Amino acid sequence: MLEKGVPWDKNIKHNIIPIISAEIDSSKASQLYNSLSKLKCILPDGKIGNISPQKYPDLRYFVFQEDDSTGSPGQELEELSEIVEDIKKISKSKGRYI
Repeated sequence: MLEKGVPWDKNIKHNIIPIISAEIDSSKASQLYNSLSKLKCILPDGKIGNISPQKYPDLRYFVFQEDDSTGSPGQELEELSEIVEDIKKISKSKGRYI
């Protein structure tokens, strides 16, 4: 896990779930995985599908239900935000920086 000022390991790529599980809180990692799995995004083929928890940058292609009936309701994004805030608080309390 990262200490303050230590550079990010580029081999980790975008799969942060195992790191959060091992270093921060396994329950929160599970919540994060489930929350990300529910969200909808525009896939490379242009269709709407689920965000991959192992590839969280797909969030940049998030689709709101208000913009497309097959998108995610805003409440699901709010739930994700709350989980991330909890993870940040736990991480900080353990002296970890993600």
